[in-house]
Amino acid sequence: LEDLEIAPTERTNPYKAYITITYGCDRFCTYCIVPYVRGRLQSRSHTEIIKEAEVLAASGVSEITLLGQNVDAYGKDTNGEYAFAYLLKDVSKIDGIKRLRFTTSHPKDFDQNILEVMASEPSICRAINLPVQSGSDKILKDMNRGYTRSQYIDLVKKIRDSLPDVSLSTDVIVGFPRETEDDFRASYDLLKDLRFDIVHTAAYSPREGTKAAVMDGQIDKKVKAARLNELNEMQSSLARELNEANVGKRFEILVDGSAPIGEGNLQGRTQTDKVVIIKGGPEYMGRYIDVKIVRASHWSLEGEII
Repeated sequence: LEDLEIAPTERTNPYKAYITITYGCDRFCTYCIVPYVRGRLQSRSHTEIIKEAEVLAASGVSEITLLGQNVDAYGKDTNGEYAFAYLLKDVSKIDGIKRLRFTTSHPKDFDQNILEVMASEPSICRAINLPVQSGSDKILKDMNRGYTRSQYIDLVKKIRDSLPDVSLSTDVIVGFPRETEDDFRASYDLLKDLRFDIVHTAAYSPREGTKAAVMDGQIDKKVKAARLNELNEMQSSLARELNEANVGKRFEILVDGSAPIGEGNLQGRTQTDKVVIIKGGPEYMGRYIDVKIVRASHWSLEGEII
C-alpha cells in the first residue's frame, strides 16, 4: 500500500482540513462507477492518517473531516482488526482537534462500535450522512445496496436512540430503472417519516460501464424530473420546519468563511453541521463563538453573537 501514502489534501481553509482514509469501494452498487475506475477498497495506514492529522492540528487546524467512498469499511481490506471505530477514536484524541467529522457512511457497514465511540467522544460531531438511495425494497435490491427498507429504518432508530442530538442527512435517487409510482411513493414516505435534516436528491443518470445503465425499464426524463421536484418540495418544507425549531436556541459555531448572502456577513457551522449566518468582521474568522438563533430558512439559520 505504499503507493497510497500520498501528500496531504490541499487546504483552502486554515481552520478546517480533509483527510482521505480510503480509496475505491467494494460495494458495487449497480449505478456506481467508482469500483471500476478507482478500484477495490484500499485503506490507508492508520499510522499515516494519525500522523497527518497531528501535523494539521499543529498548524492550527481544529476541524478535520475523514473522507472515503465508504468510511465505515475502513480496514476491512486488511485484517479488519483496526476498524473505522478505532481510527475515529484515535484521531478524536489528538491535541488541538476540537471537531472531527466523517463522510460518507454505508448503512450496511455502520456498526454499533462506531456509535459507541461517537457517544463517548465529545469532539466527534453529531452529524451523519447515511445514504438510503431508495425507500423501495425492490429498487434497493436492484441497486445492490445490501439492506432492506426496514433494516435502514431500524438503523436510524438505533442511531437516534444512542445520539439524541444527532443531525442526519441522506442521499436519494429517483427514476432508477423499473421504478414504479409505488416505488417512488415508498421513497417519498420514508423521507417524510424519518425527517432528515438534509436530503441530497438526484434523478438517476446512467453511467456507462455500470449494470444499471443496461437495465430494462429506463424511466422517461420528464417522469424523473417530476418525481425529483415533488421530493425536493416536500424536503424543503420539512427542512424549514426542522430549522425553525432552533430559533431561540444557542449554539457554538466555527466561523469559517464569508456568507453567500448579505454583504459583510459571515457563516459558520454548528457541531451538527447546521449553517449559521452572522454579522461580524474578519476578527471572527477561525474562532468558535456562541450565537443565538433568531431566524431560520430551509437551508440555513441566522444568528446573533452573544
